[in-house]
Amino acid sequence: MTASAEALKEAQIGEVVERLKKRWSGDDVGDVERFVRQLYASASPDDLLETQPEDLLGAALALWSLARVRQPGRAKVRVYNPQVEDHGWQSRHTVVEVVNDDMPF
Repeated sequence: MTASAEALKEAQIGEVVERLKKRWSGDDVGDVERFVRQLYASASPDDLLETQPEDLLGAALALWSLARVRQPGRAKVRVYNPQVEDHGWQSRHTVVEVVNDDMPF
């Protein structure tokens, strides 16, 4: 990965975080910001840069919302085709969200 690709990726994540700070009013905004940064830290720059920041934020917030109501020891799985009207963000792909306890495969 080139330094410029990494810089563009970091700028995209920064834009997502800025949008988060404008939209999120909860006391846990710091936790959500750390979650967003960790979620996208190992993502390919190409994948991040081809997606609008609003959709990256929507995807992260959807996963955050799913994860925060999960009971330990029970997996949560959601499969859907996000659309702005229904989910507040969009993707041209079917999304599979999985939240589970940390365990080896």
